[in-house]
Amino acid sequence: MVVLRARPVDVTEPEAGPTVEVTQTEVVCRESDGAVRWRHVFAPPTTSSIARGDAVVRGDHVWVFRPDEMLGRGEGDAWLVLGAADGRPLAEVPLPTVGQGAGHVLHPDGVHVLLDVGEGQDGTCLFLGRLEGAELEVHAYPWPDRILVGLSPDGGEFMTVDHEQNDAAFHVFPSGDRTRTVEVGDLPRPDDEEIGVVVGWGGGYLDATRAVVIAEHHTDEDEVRVFHVLDLTTGAVLGELDVPEDTYDIKLPGDGTWIVRDARWALA
Repeated sequence: MVVLRARPVDVTEPEAGPTVEVTQTEVVCRESDGAVRWRHVFAPPTTSSIARGDAVVRGDHVWVFRPDEMLGRGEGDAWLVLGAADGRPLAEVPLPTVGQGAGHVLHPDGVHVLLDVGEGQDGTCLFLGRLEGAELEVHAYPWPDRILVGLSPDGGEFMTVDHEQNDAAFHVFPSGDRTRTVEVGDLPRPDDEEIGVVVGWGGGYLDATRAVVIAEHHTDEDEVRVFHVLDLTTGAVLGELDVPEDTYDIKLPGDGTWIVRDARWALA
């Protein structure tokens, strides 16, 4: 397989703004200097669990996933929206999940937010939300086993990976209809037939016409992740990204670059 050589890219970091942190008991918003702007406190847990929440800032709002069931706070979990200025609760909906963790992805339309809730061995649930006045409207995608890994730069598609790591799929936004599926057998295999191959949980859109699909090569002693570049127009695998062998994952801004350990790269 062709290795696609890389070159470093200089970037100007944006000015730091407020950040949010989530624990099992609260959401904390901090200014860029670390000072606490506000706290939103949850009901105390009644059981011990690894469950963790997640939050993301979008404009005037903070979107929060609150894991409740595994922490003994009731049946299912919750998705809520707080005011970014003061932490005031604006909307909340229950979720039919038993989440161990979650991740938010902001759609570039400035309105929609995607939430991926992981339930450990039981799979993953994907939700689409939008705030309409005081109402949080939520659509649940009908898959218990697909992990969201990225949105296309224009937001017209999104990419998921099968929880059992059999394939990666590309879907129309917001319907979820598939446009392309890449199965394990579609990816280049190593010469050693004893090496097992699965699709890695990660990757995403390199740019509008190319995506990164990860192949995990397993032996009894080792695991290597190979970052394949896929042509979304033809489905052809163009080559591998030139990244360090011990790299577990990369960040993909969608502008043709990728970030490894805070260094940004582009194709040479």
